[in-house]
Amino acid sequence: MLTWSIQVANEYGISSDELGGEEFDYTLLNDTASGFSQNATEWKNTFTSETPIYATVAIALQQLWKLTLNIFTFIAVPIAVIGSILINVLHVPPVAANVFIGIVIVGVIFAIWRLLRTGE
Repeated sequence: MLTWSIQVANEYGISSDELGGEEFDYTLLNDTASGFSQNATEWKNTFTSETPIYATVAIALQQLWKLTLNIFTFIAVPIAVIGSILINVLHVPPVAANVFIGIVIVGVIFAIWRLLRTGE
């Protein structure tokens, strides 16, 4: 995605140097990856410190909520990155970028609804 944005920016005469510094931030993506690592460590510690039945029930209950949050994060992070690319790299006006992101979010909601309804 970053390579594509650099190519499009170069086509419009925008320098790729604008991707550095504060204008393009990957902290949310890095935080998500770190969260997965911490979850794996928690699972390992639970299975090694408790009885197998207790560990299985505890992980099932704890991870149901974390799974829901991770699914939401997987959907939200790419949308945030696309918004950042639109505004900071391609210099799309924020109003137009937010309208586009709104359309994408509504599209994702309908896609999830269709997936749950039809199972495809």
